[in-house]
Amino acid sequence: MRDLAWFGVDASGEARPALPEMRDAASLLGAMYVIEGSTLGGQLIGRHVERVLGLTAGQGNAYFRGYNERTGQLWKEFCDALRTNVPDSETDTVIAAAKAMFGVFGSWMAIASK
Repeated sequence: MRDLAWFGVDASGEARPALPEMRDAASLLGAMYVIEGSTLGGQLIGRHVERVLGLTAGQGNAYFRGYNERTGQLWKEFCDALRTNVPDSETDTVIAAAKAMFGVFGSWMAIASK
């Protein structure tokens, strides 16, 4: 929301896609995989959009910069937690939740691009 506000977009009245159902740890961690993974990819995207759009810290780039220099370490910690807390028998649940979260991200991007 901070980035949208910086660019002068008022999204307060926009309909927001519902988050996928997270009924257990496996589905929660599957959705979080997508969210946390986007912070990792966001480091590369952040550098690019900063250069192309002339953005500086806190000005339209908060989402892509995520945890800044801590991003890599926090991603490793998240992956460790995922491996530790989800038995192999629940892998399909994690994958289904991740796919659902990717769908929600896609819906959000479609709304934001209007």
